[in-house]
Amino acid sequence: MVGIWVELIVLGYLTFLSYLDIRYRLISNRYIVVLFVPAIVIGIWLNWLSVVLFTILMSLLALILWYKGIIGGADTKLLIALAPVLSFNSEIFTFIIFILLFGILSSIYGVIYKKISKKEMPLIPIIALTYGLTLIFNEA
Repeated sequence: MVGIWVELIVLGYLTFLSYLDIRYRLISNRYIVVLFVPAIVIGIWLNWLSVVLFTILMSLLALILWYKGIIGGADTKLLIALAPVLSFNSEIFTFIIFILLFGILSSIYGVIYKKISKKEMPLIPIIALTYGLTLIFNEA
């Protein structure tokens, strides 16, 4: 199991990306690469099969959501970059919990945000919240 400190670093980084998404509505690709490259290296070192499967599943889901216009490009890239991190504990339960929480939270957030603002909603804060809740459910 990867130490909790790695998961907290990722959560802190997602919080930083959330701030950028809310403030500027733009996330540079280099910020995504900073998350993805170490995650893929650590993930392959720990369990390459799990990393490959999680990354393929998350990539397919993220690309479908992007193609349908449900999420933006930065959100898509971030979900793909998070796949190796979610695979660290090698459980399909993690993937299922993440997807369910993401769907529920983004739906609630979308309804509330549309009532408040007519602009596109920043989704990276929901991805960060979903990741944090997934960590809590995995520890329970």
